[in-house]
Amino acid sequence: MSELYRKLRIEVTASQADIRRAYHKLALMYHPDRNLGDKLAEAEFKNIVSAFEVLGDPKQRALYDLGRIDDQGRPLPRRSCDTTRSADNDEKSAASSTEKQSSQKDTTSHHDKGGDAGKTSSRDNIYFDETAKTAYMREKQYRMSIDFVEACIGTTKHVRLPNKAEFKINIPAGVKTEQRLRVKSPGVNGKPFVVKIRVEPHPLFTRQGEDIHLEVPVTPYECYFGVELDVPTIHGPAKVVIPANAKDGDEITMKHKGLRRGFEAHGHQIVVVRVVLPNVWPDSVKTAMADWRKLAPYNPRGKIMRLLAG
Repeated sequence: MSELYRKLRIEVTASQADIRRAYHKLALMYHPDRNLGDKLAEAEFKNIVSAFEVLGDPKQRALYDLGRIDDQGRPLPRRSCDTTRSADNDEKSAASSTEKQSSQKDTTSHHDKGGDAGKTSSRDNIYFDETAKTAYMREKQYRMSIDFVEACIGTTKHVRLPNKAEFKINIPAGVKTEQRLRVKSPGVNGKPFVVKIRVEPHPLFTRQGEDIHLEVPVTPYECYFGVELDVPTIHGPAKVVIPANAKDGDEITMKHKGLRRGFEAHGHQIVVVRVVLPNVWPDSVKTAMADWRKLAPYNPRGKIMRLLAG
Protein backbone atom coordinates (compact mmCIF):
# COMPACT_ATOMS: atom_id res chain seq x y z
CA MET A 1 0.00 0.00 0.00
CA SER A 2 2.44 2.66 -1.14
CA GLU A 3 1.06 3.81 -4.50
CA LEU A 4 -0.64 6.90 -3.08
CA TYR A 5 2.50 7.87 -1.18
CA ARG A 6 4.43 7.60 -4.44
CA LYS A 7 1.99 9.95 -6.16
CA LEU A 8 2.62 12.58 -3.50
CA ARG A 9 6.37 11.81 -3.50
CA ILE A 10 6.52 11.16 0.22
CA GLU A 11 7.48 8.30 2.52
CA VAL A 12 4.88 6.10 4.20
CA THR A 13 6.11 7.48 7.54
CA ALA A 14 5.26 11.08 6.56
CA SER A 15 3.23 13.13 9.05
CA GLN A 16 -0.12 14.67 8.15
CA ALA A 17 1.62 18.05 7.97
CA ASP A 18 4.15 16.58 5.52
CA ILE A 19 1.29 15.24 3.41
CA ARG A 20 -0.42 18.64 3.29
CA ARG A 21 2.81 20.40 2.34
CA ALA A 22 3.58 17.89 -0.42
CA TYR A 23 0.05 18.20 -1.78
CA HIS A 24 0.11 22.01 -1.88
CA LYS A 25 3.52 22.05 -3.56
CA LEU A 26 2.59 19.54 -6.26
CA ALA A 27 -0.91 20.94 -6.80
CA LEU A 28 0.55 24.38 -7.48
CA MET A 29 3.17 22.90 -9.80
CA TYR A 30 0.75 20.87 -11.93
CA HIS A 31 -2.40 22.99 -11.64
CA PRO A 32 -4.21 23.27 -15.03
CA ASP A 33 -4.24 27.07 -14.80
CA ARG A 34 -0.43 27.01 -14.84
CA ASN A 35 -0.16 24.34 -17.53
CA LEU A 36 -2.74 25.27 -20.14
CA GLY A 37 -3.18 22.52 -22.72
CA ASP A 38 -0.65 20.21 -21.05
CA LYS A 39 -2.42 16.85 -20.84
CA LEU A 40 0.40 15.21 -18.90
CA ALA A 41 0.28 17.93 -16.25
CA GLU A 42 -3.50 17.61 -16.10
CA ALA A 43 -3.24 13.85 -15.53
CA GLU A 44 -0.59 14.36 -12.86
CA PHE A 45 -2.78 16.94 -11.12
CA LYS A 46 -5.65 14.46 -10.99
CA ASN A 47 -3.35 11.82 -9.52
CA ILE A 48 -2.18 14.25 -6.85
CA VAL A 49 -5.75 15.23 -5.92
CA SER A 50 -6.94 11.61 -5.76
CA ALA A 51 -3.99 10.66 -3.54
CA PHE A 52 -4.63 13.55 -1.15
CA GLU A 53 -8.32 12.65 -0.93
CA VAL A 54 -7.27 9.47 0.89
CA LEU A 55 -3.98 10.30 2.60
CA GLY A 56 -5.02 13.82 3.57
CA ASP A 57 -7.68 12.40 5.85
CA PRO A 58 -6.23 10.57 8.87
CA LYS A 59 -9.06 8.03 9.12
CA GLN A 60 -8.99 7.18 5.43
CA ARG A 61 -5.20 6.97 5.55
CA ALA A 62 -5.39 4.50 8.44
CA LEU A 63 -7.84 2.31 6.53
CA TYR A 64 -5.63 2.49 3.43
CA ASP A 65 -2.53 1.49 5.41
CA LEU A 66 -4.48 -1.43 6.87
CA GLY A 67 -5.42 -2.57 3.38
CA ARG A 68 -9.15 -2.00 3.98
CA ILE A 69 -9.64 0.46 1.10
CA ASP A 70 -8.05 0.77 -2.31
CA ASP A 71 -6.33 3.73 -4.03
CA GLN A 72 -9.74 5.23 -4.79
CA GLY A 73 -10.97 4.99 -1.20
CA ARG A 74 -13.34 2.12 -1.99
CA PRO A 75 -13.73 -0.78 0.48
CA LEU A 76 -11.77 -3.87 -0.52
CA PRO A 77 -13.48 -7.29 -0.53
CA ARG A 78 -13.67 -8.94 2.87
CA ARG A 79 -12.29 -12.42 3.38
CA SER A 80 -14.40 -12.94 6.49
CA CYS A 81 -18.06 -13.86 6.10
CA ASP A 82 -18.95 -11.42 8.87
CA THR A 83 -18.36 -8.39 6.66
CA THR A 84 -20.60 -6.01 8.53
CA ARG A 85 -18.96 -6.52 11.91
CA SER A 86 -15.45 -6.51 10.42
CA ALA A 87 -15.98 -3.29 8.49
CA ASP A 88 -17.41 -1.57 11.56
CA ASN A 89 -14.52 -2.65 13.77
CA ASP A 90 -11.95 -1.48 11.21
CA GLU A 91 -13.49 1.97 10.92
CA LYS A 92 -13.84 2.34 14.71
CA SER A 93 -10.25 1.26 15.20
CA ALA A 94 -9.00 3.76 12.61
CA ALA A 95 -11.15 6.54 14.03
CA SER A 96 -9.88 6.02 17.60
CA SER A 97 -6.27 6.72 16.57
CA THR A 98 -6.84 9.55 14.13
CA GLU A 99 -8.74 12.81 13.80
CA LYS A 100 -12.54 12.91 13.60
CA GLN A 101 -12.85 14.26 10.07
CA SER A 102 -12.75 11.64 7.28
CA SER A 103 -13.23 11.34 3.53
CA GLN A 104 -14.61 8.70 1.21
CA LYS A 105 -13.94 8.57 -2.53
CA ASP A 106 -16.90 9.27 -4.85
CA THR A 107 -17.26 9.33 -8.57
CA THR A 108 -18.04 13.01 -8.92
CA SER A 109 -15.75 15.61 -10.48
CA HIS A 110 -13.31 18.01 -8.71
CA HIS A 111 -14.01 21.78 -8.70
CA ASP A 112 -11.49 24.61 -8.33
CA LYS A 113 -13.25 27.93 -7.92
CA GLY A 114 -13.68 30.27 -4.95
CA GLY A 115 -16.22 32.87 -3.99
CA ASP A 116 -19.30 31.26 -5.56
CA ALA A 117 -21.58 32.29 -2.71
CA GLY A 118 -25.22 31.39 -3.29
CA LYS A 119 -24.39 29.30 -6.34
CA THR A 120 -26.84 26.49 -7.06
CA SER A 121 -25.83 23.45 -9.09
CA SER A 122 -27.87 22.12 -11.98
CA ARG A 123 -28.18 18.40 -11.17
CA ASP A 124 -26.06 16.12 -9.02
CA ASN A 125 -26.41 12.36 -8.91
CA ILE A 126 -26.16 10.76 -5.50
CA TYR A 127 -25.33 7.14 -4.91
CA PHE A 128 -26.70 4.52 -2.55
CA ASP A 129 -24.16 3.77 0.16
CA GLU A 130 -24.09 -0.01 0.29
CA THR A 131 -21.36 0.01 2.98
CA ALA A 132 -23.33 2.14 5.46
CA LYS A 133 -23.42 0.50 8.89
CA THR A 134 -24.80 3.25 11.09
CA ALA A 135 -27.67 4.15 13.34
CA TYR A 136 -29.45 5.24 10.17
CA MET A 137 -29.76 1.65 8.89
CA ARG A 138 -33.56 1.83 8.95
CA GLU A 139 -33.35 4.62 6.38
CA LYS A 140 -31.76 4.59 2.96
CA GLN A 141 -28.38 6.28 2.94
CA TYR A 142 -26.70 7.92 -0.04
CA ARG A 143 -23.32 9.46 -0.74
CA MET A 144 -22.79 12.85 -2.39
CA SER A 145 -19.66 14.92 -3.08
CA ILE A 146 -19.70 18.70 -2.90
CA ASP A 147 -17.16 21.37 -3.72
CA PHE A 148 -14.89 22.67 -0.93
CA VAL A 149 -16.15 26.25 -1.26
CA GLU A 150 -19.79 25.12 -1.36
CA ALA A 151 -19.21 23.19 1.86
CA CYS A 152 -17.80 26.31 3.52
CA ILE A 153 -20.42 28.84 2.48
CA GLY A 154 -23.45 26.60 2.02
CA THR A 155 -25.41 25.90 -1.12
CA THR A 156 -28.49 24.21 -2.54
CA LYS A 157 -28.23 20.99 -4.51
CA HIS A 158 -30.76 19.58 -6.94
CA VAL A 159 -30.14 15.86 -6.76
CA ARG A 160 -31.45 12.83 -8.59
CA LEU A 161 -31.90 9.50 -6.83
CA PRO A 162 -31.28 6.19 -8.64
CA ASN A 163 -35.04 5.87 -9.21
CA LYS A 164 -34.92 9.24 -11.08
CA ALA A 165 -36.77 11.07 -8.30
CA GLU A 166 -35.44 14.62 -7.89
CA PHE A 167 -35.05 16.59 -4.67
CA LYS A 168 -33.70 19.94 -3.53
CA ILE A 169 -31.30 19.64 -0.59
CA ASN A 170 -30.08 22.63 1.39
CA ILE A 171 -26.41 22.21 2.35
CA PRO A 172 -25.64 24.27 5.49
CA ALA A 173 -22.47 26.36 5.70
CA GLY A 174 -19.62 24.55 7.39
CA VAL A 175 -20.69 21.01 6.52
CA LYS A 176 -17.89 18.45 6.88
CA THR A 177 -16.96 15.15 5.30
CA GLU A 178 -18.91 12.24 6.83
CA GLN A 179 -21.61 14.59 8.05
CA ARG A 180 -25.08 13.18 7.45
CA LEU A 181 -28.05 15.25 6.34
CA ARG A 182 -31.51 13.82 6.88
CA VAL A 183 -33.93 14.62 4.05
CA LYS A 184 -37.54 14.49 5.24
CA SER A 185 -38.96 14.09 1.73
CA PRO A 186 -39.91 10.46 0.94
CA GLY A 187 -37.20 8.61 -0.95
CA VAL A 188 -37.10 5.28 -2.79
CA ASN A 189 -38.88 3.36 -0.04
CA GLY A 190 -41.34 6.14 0.70
CA LYS A 191 -39.46 7.12 3.87
CA PRO A 192 -37.02 9.94 4.73
CA PHE A 193 -33.47 9.24 3.64
CA VAL A 194 -29.97 10.26 4.68
CA VAL A 195 -27.25 11.88 2.55
CA LYS A 196 -23.67 11.40 3.70
CA ILE A 197 -21.48 14.31 2.58
CA ARG A 198 -17.99 14.13 1.22
CA VAL A 199 -16.16 17.44 0.75
CA GLU A 200 -13.77 17.57 -2.20
CA PRO A 201 -10.27 18.81 -1.32
CA HIS A 202 -9.19 22.13 -2.78
CA PRO A 203 -5.79 22.66 -4.47
CA LEU A 204 -5.16 25.89 -2.53
CA PHE A 205 -7.42 26.10 0.52
CA THR A 206 -7.36 23.95 3.64
CA ARG A 207 -9.75 24.23 6.54
CA GLN A 208 -8.89 24.18 10.22
CA GLY A 209 -11.99 24.61 12.32
CA GLU A 210 -13.65 27.84 11.26
CA ASP A 211 -10.47 29.20 9.63
CA ILE A 212 -9.30 28.83 6.03
CA HIS A 213 -5.56 28.54 5.37
CA LEU A 214 -3.93 29.69 2.12
CA GLU A 215 -0.24 29.58 1.25
CA VAL A 216 0.76 32.61 -0.87
CA PRO A 217 4.09 32.61 -2.79
CA VAL A 218 6.00 35.90 -2.62
CA THR A 219 9.38 37.07 -3.88
CA PRO A 220 12.28 37.95 -1.56
CA TYR A 221 12.04 41.66 -2.39
CA GLU A 222 8.27 41.65 -1.75
CA CYS A 223 9.06 40.27 1.71
CA TYR A 224 11.71 42.92 2.29
CA PHE A 225 9.74 45.94 1.10
CA GLY A 226 6.22 44.68 1.76
CA VAL A 227 3.45 44.36 -0.82
CA GLU A 228 -0.32 44.46 -1.23
CA LEU A 229 -1.68 41.43 -3.10
CA ASP A 230 -5.01 40.21 -4.45
CA VAL A 231 -5.70 36.72 -3.12
CA PRO A 232 -8.66 34.33 -3.38
CA THR A 233 -10.96 33.67 -0.44
CA ILE A 234 -13.99 31.43 -0.18
CA HIS A 235 -16.08 34.61 -0.48
CA GLY A 236 -14.28 35.98 -3.54
CA PRO A 237 -11.08 37.98 -4.24
CA ALA A 238 -9.75 40.23 -1.50
CA LYS A 239 -6.60 42.21 -0.74
CA VAL A 240 -3.98 41.29 1.83
CA VAL A 241 -0.94 43.30 2.92
CA ILE A 242 2.35 41.46 3.32
CA PRO A 243 4.27 43.68 5.77
CA ALA A 244 7.88 44.70 5.23
CA ASN A 245 10.49 42.29 6.61
CA ALA A 246 8.08 39.34 6.43
CA LYS A 247 9.64 35.90 6.68
CA ASP A 248 8.81 32.54 5.15
CA GLY A 249 6.15 30.89 7.28
CA ASP A 250 4.73 34.12 8.70
CA GLU A 251 0.96 34.08 9.07
CA ILE A 252 -1.29 37.03 8.29
CA THR A 253 -4.91 37.03 9.42
CA MET A 254 -7.62 38.25 7.06
CA LYS A 255 -10.44 38.87 9.53
CA HIS A 256 -13.91 37.47 8.86
CA LYS A 257 -12.85 35.79 5.59
CA GLY A 258 -13.36 32.29 6.95
CA LEU A 259 -16.54 30.34 7.68
CA ARG A 260 -19.64 32.32 8.55
CA ARG A 261 -22.75 31.12 10.33
CA GLY A 262 -25.80 33.34 9.91
CA PHE A 263 -24.94 37.02 10.21
CA GLU A 264 -21.96 36.45 12.46
CA ALA A 265 -18.38 36.06 11.25
CA HIS A 266 -16.78 33.14 13.08
CA GLY A 267 -13.67 32.35 11.08
CA HIS A 268 -10.77 34.10 9.39
CA GLN A 269 -8.49 33.38 6.45
CA ILE A 270 -4.90 32.71 7.45
CA VAL A 271 -2.39 33.65 4.74
CA VAL A 272 0.90 31.76 5.10
CA VAL A 273 3.88 33.51 3.48
CA ARG A 274 6.01 31.28 1.23
CA VAL A 275 9.20 32.85 -0.15
CA VAL A 276 9.97 31.68 -3.70
CA LEU A 277 13.34 32.30 -5.35
CA PRO A 278 13.60 33.16 -9.08
CA ASN A 279 14.42 30.47 -11.64
CA VAL A 280 16.88 32.77 -13.44
CA TRP A 281 19.50 35.01 -11.79
CA PRO A 282 20.70 37.90 -14.01
CA ASP A 283 24.36 38.90 -13.67
CA SER A 284 23.42 42.19 -12.04
CA VAL A 285 21.47 40.33 -9.37
CA LYS A 286 24.36 37.94 -8.79
CA THR A 287 26.65 40.94 -8.24
CA ALA A 288 24.17 42.49 -5.82
CA MET A 289 23.91 39.19 -3.93
CA ALA A 290 27.69 38.98 -3.67
CA ASP A 291 27.79 42.49 -2.20
CA TRP A 292 24.96 41.59 0.16
CA ARG A 293 26.88 38.58 1.43
CA LYS A 294 29.80 40.84 2.30
CA LEU A 295 27.77 43.67 3.84
CA ALA A 296 25.17 41.65 5.75
CA PRO A 297 26.57 38.20 6.55
CA TYR A 298 24.46 35.87 8.68
CA ASN A 299 24.05 32.13 9.27
CA PRO A 300 20.47 30.81 9.44
CA ARG A 301 21.70 27.33 10.47
CA GLY A 302 22.57 28.18 14.07
CA LYS A 303 20.44 25.41 15.60
CA ILE A 304 21.92 22.81 13.26
CA MET A 305 25.47 23.91 14.02
CA ARG A 306 24.82 23.75 17.78
CA LEU A 307 23.40 20.25 17.36
CA LEU A 308 26.47 19.13 15.44
CA ALA A 309 28.77 20.67 18.02
CA GLY A 310 26.90 19.07 20.92
